[in-house]
Amino acid sequence: MGTRAQFESCPVDAWPLILSRLADAGVCIDGQGEERGMPWCDCRLGRASIGVSLEPDKDVDNVTLYCSAFRYWRGFPMTAHLYGIVTAVVRLTAREAAS
Repeated sequence: MGTRAQFESCPVDAWPLILSRLADAGVCIDGQGEERGMPWCDCRLGRASIGVSLEPDKDVDNVTLYCSAFRYWRGFPMTAHLYGIVTAVVRLTAREAAS
């Protein structure tokens, strides 16, 4: 069915702050690592889960939120809510970093 992806922008050095703020917002960081120089994490809220990754070589649209399209549209209802929380955290962190 494909993938549901969303792209946001944030400074690379803000990645640890994003993870910290997600935890503060009640999002469970299920796993994290680095693949091909890109840090990633799995975020969970109840039974909903999405992946988040950071592409350090890019300045714009370097944070990707993703999950299967089925999970987003027909899976757990909290998936869209989880997208909203992660988006808000990334945007707040980017806005603060720009000030």
